[in-house]
Amino acid sequence: MNIKPSLFTLALALGANAVHALPIPVTAPNVTIQGGSHANAVWHAPLNRNYKVWVFVPGTASTTHVVYRVYPKGKDPSHTECVAIDAYYPCIEIPINQALNKNKWVQLTTNNNSNTSWEFIGGKGYVTVASRKLSATENLGVAGVRFEEVSPYLFYWSKTIASISALKLSISECLNDSSGRYALCDSLSELAQYGIAILPIVENAVITIVPNTAAIQIAGNSTLAGCTFQFQPSVDLAAGVISWQPKATAAIAPSTSVAECAQYVKNATY
Repeated sequence: MNIKPSLFTLALALGANAVHALPIPVTAPNVTIQGGSHANAVWHAPLNRNYKVWVFVPGTASTTHVVYRVYPKGKDPSHTECVAIDAYYPCIEIPINQALNKNKWVQLTTNNNSNTSWEFIGGKGYVTVASRKLSATENLGVAGVRFEEVSPYLFYWSKTIASISALKLSISECLNDSSGRYALCDSLSELAQYGIAILPIVENAVITIVPNTAAIQIAGNSTLAGCTFQFQPSVDLAAGVISWQPKATAAIAPSTSVAECAQYVKNATY
């Protein structure tokens, strides 16, 4: 059976209007479902937005491995599988230990990344959880889901930064082999032996390497708030560590300053 959406009206209202209260536990309607049943709960995203997703775990929950499924675009009625890389109907499975998170809001994330969010289609995209794969001795706690709206600039910068991961790795390997000499790792000819033949080509931005610094520069268009960032490598030869520091270096409309831009990339300076 499906849990009636009306049971979660209060929880959804809280999710839409109280995102700054996280992760404070709140009273929300909840249901306990015995493991092994065919019951499931479904929460639909309210609008076409980029959302982080939080689930509330009630105190009655006892299971250690509950799998929530996120369908940002909805589900293809002709498919039963959950496939994260499906281009049209992606499905992301996220396990939560409810026994360790009673009376808490817990964020659904991939790779423990607190910046995890998805681009939902309102009314069609949804989050669901089911009890059929649990043992009959476990209790699945079902309560509210909070859809926390994420700035579209945060969302698109996160996607763009992911596109330079291979380039960062190649520059890091080059810096390691060249004893940290940045000027030896700032061109494609020098990076070719590390697997980089061309710079990444991405939507909404131009990617270059800054001469003599090996910093990766991303100059974004209006979709990326008109911000330019440099991702600057820093070599600690004694510790054998290479770290990367994002820095906002320029801003054009719609952004008004590099300080404003810095808020769109985690740990960025300006």
